[in-house]
This record gives sequence, structure tokens and C-alpha cells, in this order.
Amino acid sequence: MKLLPLLIPFLLSAIVYAQNISYSLSNNLRAGTGKENWGEGGFVGTHNKKYFDYYTDAKVFYGSFNAGLRYEYVNPPEYGIKRNKLARRFVEYSNDGFTARLGNSFSLFSRGLSLNLFENRSLAFDTNLDGIKIGYVSQDFKAAGLYGKINFIEPSTVLIDKPREESYLIKAASLEYKLFRNFSLGGSLVESENEFPALLNVKAKDNSKTFLPELFFRYQTSAIDLFINYAYKTTSYINKNYYGSGLYASFSYSDENYGFTFEYKDYRFDIVDPIASADQFRVTRMLPFQNPPTVHKEHSFTLLTRYPHTANFNDEVGFQFDLFYSFDDRTSINLNLSSSSKHFTYTLDKSRFRFLKKENNTSWIPSLSNEYSPFTEAYLELEHYLEQKESLLRVAFNYRNEITFDPFLETNSVQPLKQMSLPVFIQYLFSENFNIKAVNESQWILKYPKTNYFYNQLISLQVGLYKDFNIGGRIEFTTNTDEANGEKSWIVLEGGFRLGTNHVFTLSYGSERGGQICSNGLCRQVLPFKGFRFSIISNI
Repeated sequence: MKLLPLLIPFLLSAIVYAQNISYSLSNNLRAGTGKENWGEGGFVGTHNKKYFDYYTDAKVFYGSFNAGLRYEYVNPPEYGIKRNKLARRFVEYSNDGFTARLGNSFSLFSRGLSLNLFENRSLAFDTNLDGIKIGYVSQDFKAAGLYGKINFIEPSTVLIDKPREESYLIKAASLEYKLFRNFSLGGSLVESENEFPALLNVKAKDNSKTFLPELFFRYQTSAIDLFINYAYKTTSYINKNYYGSGLYASFSYSDENYGFTFEYKDYRFDIVDPIASADQFRVTRMLPFQNPPTVHKEHSFTLLTRYPHTANFNDEVGFQFDLFYSFDDRTSINLNLSSSSKHFTYTLDKSRFRFLKKENNTSWIPSLSNEYSPFTEAYLELEHYLEQKESLLRVAFNYRNEITFDPFLETNSVQPLKQMSLPVFIQYLFSENFNIKAVNESQWILKYPKTNYFYNQLISLQVGLYKDFNIGGRIEFTTNTDEANGEKSWIVLEGGFRLGTNHVFTLSYGSERGGQICSNGLCRQVLPFKGFRFSIISNI
């Protein structure tokens, strides 16, 4: 059965070739077998882990028309649900700035405060819309419209027998017009009819409606880019309206050898007391088809992604400042500063067991007080290109301080997570047929309830041969005494091979520590794993 999906791309290719129609094929296969530590952080026990994840995207093009489909075979999944079906199909017409698409599609309105539809397979996140999408783009005018249904599976529930399924019937439109040479003004309107599993009866359904208008403004020159975006959310549920809002702004300036960007967020899509916020599936929350900017740096170094800050789009205010300066054509620095917090604090009325909100006249700026669960981060990076072409050295320093405040506790309510990291990356090209990439990451962590820092170290080396081969490995060790099964070190060996320009094969074996992975403010826990992983990526 598993061989069948592998044959489909070749059959489609033969058909398309015979009809003399241009086409593209993308095949992705990921498989693994080994042992996985089960439970939160991997502490419950070890069990056998196998996964097989395959999908192929096929597209055909003829004049102004194109059509495509995706077939998926996932059984068993690494993280997600089993699939053996045609998961995507669409037909699209495009001509002179006008597009019309029938079938599955993704879309982004402005910066995503009202609508941001996308897929991330590693996080099992998918908000594709099945319906119709139209758009028009000219030099001074942009317009888009959507109508269709999103069948959303909550990623945090994919490991249970019956994952949580939600559906959204979307009607949406967006317009943007360039008023003058440098000024643009636009707006969007999203209306959604929502269906959720009922809280006390999994077979019953809860229904609500969401109304999301937004406005955005942009001023842009060759050196300056100013953008302001505001959205207002109204949720109607059981004859009552609930309100929320989101504000995002950014200002960028760039010159010949330096530039900076300042971003600000004030997300109030669903500010509720600590009791209500414990329900992550509450009807009034920011919905999955919304995904605004996180306004903090997302890192590529492994240890810097291990204990990330998870953006709270329902209740978070903050900023990010990013500075780039180039000393010459070979050396540059990057400085990033960010800070965020909740808007309000609450006190517990023990007699009635309810929380009372404290007024805060400065809720529009982040607070550093522990009661607001503050987060701060500083990142400094130096990058220097060596005389050899494509050879470079990158050295960085990162410091983070995040407080989780638990108002239910009278003692130990302040739960800190402090991190200091020193990553180094070097890429050296000896010749066209031989290069190395090496990474050394050192990290010191203070994580509640511990009172002392522990140490993490990661070293990786990759050797590239003749542009088509690479071999390498990584080793990681820690002084933390709370790892699953008491492990202190992890080693992985890996290799890759490129066949022609279209096919890439990778194979790895070893033990992986696991941890959190995040993208666009969405995160999941990756469990410790020991075994083989194999992947094939083909693009034709």
C-alpha cells in the first residue's frame, strides 16, 4: 500500500508529457523508526516510534490556467493524524492582474491580524480554505475576496484518539489603494461562522459568529517604511457579544550601510482573568485563521530555539528593535532588543474565589513587574566574511529573562526562566569540492523550580563533498538532572546526497534530546527520540 503513492507522480508525469502541457511535481517523503520517550518532556516512559509521511504536489499549466492537487499518505504520523486521501485540489485562472481560484487556497490580509491562512506540517497546523478566492492587483490598487470553509484540527490534540475539530465558514474581503505616490490606505473585513465541540458533550456543537474589520496605513519611500494596522474583533456567543482588538505598527529606516526597524504590538483579542485564560479552547479567543506578527526574534541556532517565548496573541503588549550596521562589505553587526508583558494584573477574592482586575493606566507599554509575566531579550551578532568566497564567521550573544506569574499560588508564584547563550557558526570553503560548516553553542539556564543554573552544550560539524554529498554529526550534553531517563548526552550522525538538481536524500541515526519548536508564534513539544530518520525531497 505504501508503494502506491510513490508511483503517482510518475504516472502524472507521463500523462502531462503526452499532452505537451507544462507541469511541476514536488514529492516529499519522511520516515523514521526507533524509540520515543512518551509524555510531557518524555518522562512517562519509552515506546516504539515509527512514522511514514508522504505527500506529492502536482501542478499543470496551460496558458492563463493552472490546476493542481496534493495526495497524502500518512500512516503512522510523526505528529499529526493519519491520512490516505486527496488532500488538496484547485483550478486557477490568472490574467492581467486578475486571479480566480476554486478549491483549496491560503491567503494573508495585511499583517495577519484579521486573516492569515497557512500550513506548517512540522507543527501539524493547517488553515487552508476550501472554496473560492479572487483577487486583482494593479499599480495603485489591490483587492481580494474569499468565501469557503476551514476544517481545522487543533494541533495540541492530535495525539489523542479523537482530536479536536473546529470549522469556520469564512466570508472575507480586502482592499488597498495608493492615495498618493508614497501613501497607501486599506481595509479588510472578515466574517466567520464558527463551530466547536461542546464543552460537556463531545457529540454536540457550540456555535458562534465573529466579525473582524481592520484598517491599515502605509507610508513608504526609498529609505522609510511606516506601517500601522488595527483590527477589532466582535464574537457573538449565546446572545452576548465579546470584544477584542489588535494593533501592530512598524517603522523602518535604511541607509547605505545601516538600518533599523522598530515594531510595536498591542494584542487585546481576548483579555480574561486567570480562571478563564486556563481554557485554551474558549470561544472568545483569537481564532486559528488569525496570526499576527510575534514581534520578537525567531532564532536559527538550535539551543536558542529550545526554550522559546510563546507569544500570547490574546493578551500581550510589547516591542522589538532591530539594528543592522555594516562596517564594510565583509563585516556587519546585528542588535535585537525586545520586551513584552501582559496588560493587567489580578488579585484573588478568596471569599468568592474570583479574580479582580487591577486598573493600569499604562497598559499600552510593557511592564517589567513580575505580576505581568514580563519577557525581555537582547541579541547581538557579529558576521564576518573571509577572503575565501562564501566563507564566513558568525558569533552571537543572547540573553533572555522570562517570568511566569501564577496568581493561584501564594508562594512560588514567580517562576523565572533565564538564559544566556553564546553560539558560534563558521563556514569555510576550501575548494569547489570541499567545505565545512561547524557550530558551537554554549548555554546557561536557570529554570523554575531550580535555584541554580545548569549548562547546555551543542557541537555540530557538516562536511560537504563535490556539491552533492554531505556528512556530519552533532553532539549535545547537559548538566541538567531532570532530563528524561536521566540522560546527559545525545549524539546524531547524518548524511545527505543530491541526485542531479531535483532530488535530495537524507539519512540520520542517533539520539535526539527533543524540546520545543516554534514558528509564527505557534509551538509544539518534540519528544526525545533514538533511531533512524530518512527523507526524500524531489522537485521536477
